[in-house]
Amino acid sequence: MSLFYRIFWLSLLVKLVIAYFLPLLPDEAYYWLWSNHLQLSYYDHPPMIAWLFRFGHFLEPYGHAIRYPAVIFLHLSLITWKEIFRELKLSTESLHRFLILTLLVPYLGFGSVILTPDLPLMFFWPLSLYFFIRVTQQTNWSNYAWLGTSLGLGFLSKYHIVLFLVCAIIYLTCEKKWDVFRWKYIGFTFIFGLLFSMPVVIWNVNNNFQSFAFQLQHGLKADKWKWIWPLEYVVGQLFMLIPPLTFYFFKNRKIENLKPLYYFTVGILGFFLLTSFRSSVEMNWTLMAFPTFFALVTAVDIPKRTMAIVIAGLATLNIALVGSMFFGHYAHGKIFEPFFFEIQKNKVEQYKPLYGINYQISSSLWYFSKTPVYKIEGASRFDFFDTLKKNHPIEKTIYVFKEKTNEYPDWVYKLKPKMEIVDQMDRDYVIEKLEFE
Repeated sequence: MSLFYRIFWLSLLVKLVIAYFLPLLPDEAYYWLWSNHLQLSYYDHPPMIAWLFRFGHFLEPYGHAIRYPAVIFLHLSLITWKEIFRELKLSTESLHRFLILTLLVPYLGFGSVILTPDLPLMFFWPLSLYFFIRVTQQTNWSNYAWLGTSLGLGFLSKYHIVLFLVCAIIYLTCEKKWDVFRWKYIGFTFIFGLLFSMPVVIWNVNNNFQSFAFQLQHGLKADKWKWIWPLEYVVGQLFMLIPPLTFYFFKNRKIENLKPLYYFTVGILGFFLLTSFRSSVEMNWTLMAFPTFFALVTAVDIPKRTMAIVIAGLATLNIALVGSMFFGHYAHGKIFEPFFFEIQKNKVEQYKPLYGINYQISSSLWYFSKTPVYKIEGASRFDFFDTLKKNHPIEKTIYVFKEKTNEYPDWVYKLKPKMEIVDQMDRDYVIEKLEFE
């Protein structure tokens, strides 16, 4: 067995062990809820992550192995990267360096056991890149069809796949490579892309394009601009890029066969730099740029000392991260929330009927207790719970799981219920009793 596959299988085993013992994060629990209400698409995101969760339902009784189908699915993208390296005529040593880095960087390695819409996107993005590279090198019509298929399935994963086309256009324009296309085959890309993205298109047509509008509003517009956003973006991205390696990224950018990797990195980073002047950019939005960054970095020899320092630092970071997750259950912070909500699952039986103040709380309690916990109608932003039509309380007395600072929707205050905190928990969470007249 080659070194690539030894690392491949060992790393997959590590991921499956972590996925088994790590409770679902609140956002994961939200997508798990989607998988119990299958649709062509959803208000927040396309449906692929819900479909992947659905494949794992038969494993739900075993720890948190419900993640397994999706984790294995994404892990297979490493084979796609192996093929990309082969198409670009890069050495086996370069592939091994790339493999080690991508597995040790937390947001690509450890983070790949967290099931969010980024997970299927990170599978179909390199697959699309692979067929794009083949399209620029070969005249076979099937590559155009497979490119469209991959882009269409990527659109069912996360809308960010449209940026693939932006990067491709920038690359073809700047490098004057439009003549490599066989325009008589472009129709295959369009037809297959449209065909495989049809579930999302149909859902949006039937729902007044709610999902498209939400994502545009969420990512490109804010009520009030803050000067700190671009600075936060630049500092955050530089940290994620691992500064000692950026030198090799720019050193390799002019090598002819590596130019697609360059444009598919800077295209993403540049696009979100521009949007940071309009709204805050979440760090995971640029994830697609980092595998191409590391592929370009590792394409030539990196001094052994530099590589050793980077690997040692990343390994230490992973050990600290995993250790804190499993042995710091009572610590504060987002990454410790799943352990907290798992402990609180008995509150669903203790306080009836129990509602959540937002989708994170409701989804987590629902997943861990396996008992429906709806979100109070109109609380926080509009989300999937607001489409269930079971979140408006009809009882005279209800209980609400919330943080102290969470506000109720206006309709609650208008009814002037009697409010009483009946359970004070850690992390400033409370259960509040509401009695309506």
